[in-house]
Amino acid sequence: MKKLGLLSVIIVLILFGMGCSRPSYVEVPDEKLQSIKQAQDIFDVLKETETIELELDYGLSPFHDFIIGEKYVVGIIASSQFRTYLWKKDGTFLGEIASYGKGPGEYMSGVTGCFLDSAHFLLFDRYLLRCSLFKLDEEQVIFLDTYDTTKWVEGSIDLVFFHKGEIFCFNFAGGKGVPRMLVLDRKITTGSGFFTRKHVSHIMFETFNIFEDRIFMTEELYLKKIRTDSLHPENTGKILITDLKGNLVHKVKFNTDTVAQMIIPDKETETLFLGDKIIDLNGNILKIFDDEISVRKNGDWLKTSQKVRNTRDRVIYAEKVGDDEKIVLHLFEYKI
Repeated sequence: MKKLGLLSVIIVLILFGMGCSRPSYVEVPDEKLQSIKQAQDIFDVLKETETIELELDYGLSPFHDFIIGEKYVVGIIASSQFRTYLWKKDGTFLGEIASYGKGPGEYMSGVTGCFLDSAHFLLFDRYLLRCSLFKLDEEQVIFLDTYDTTKWVEGSIDLVFFHKGEIFCFNFAGGKGVPRMLVLDRKITTGSGFFTRKHVSHIMFETFNIFEDRIFMTEELYLKKIRTDSLHPENTGKILITDLKGNLVHKVKFNTDTVAQMIIPDKETETLFLGDKIIDLNGNILKIFDDEISVRKNGDWLKTSQKVRNTRDRVIYAEKVGDDEKIVLHLFEYKI
């Protein structure tokens, strides 16, 4: 009996030791950790890689999204109707992408979209729950077809990526049983839903991004009780990493009281920039940034700039120049 008891203790100690020595999911190099530690504000880890000057009309502002293609730029206004406007890449303003309405080729709330190639743009309508395909032909926009997305998702689609020949669609909130993620083929004939919601979500701050062969998404956000003084959502400190088929690869857990503003991995996928903080894939918070950003240090362009809501793999600031004559897009990548 004594030998059996001693053997049990040894086994427990071995298992405990294995648990304590379990390797981290990823090791961040010391040089990168030092760069993150020394960063004073977000522009010490964001590097401006491109600027695009666009003609401005109608005093359009603020912007919910900018979708930048090879030849054209689509800008979506942050309003209840999400009006959608089109520019050539050289800055020429072409006007609204389509007429307001419910008919074929019209839209009522163009919340997101993607370029399928240099000349074809797919616009998703949050109100009509459909998407419309347009061909952009120099000075005109040609409507091609419309597709009912409710056959795959009984709700809105809020963010879209065209990646490796497929259309990846996500919603920021939705009803119980609705997939958070939908993958469509390029011809929009077949679709597959993933990550079915377990709760009714009223929280419109879920965040998604695609980098190479990985999808990054915040865990489903929801409220335990709607009618309460505290509206702090559940799951704020959880990020899921999946492959392009929706298979879970890794789950990151960290302590936070704030919702992730964005999820942008560095090029080695060792750390994640969340807008107000940087974490590693082991759930360690490496840096928390203050809200204040120095105009003197970073440039006068910040005085008339607003950060665009949707980020994808880049952070975009829209700067108004002159008397609403043009807008300059400052495109930043997360580089350490």
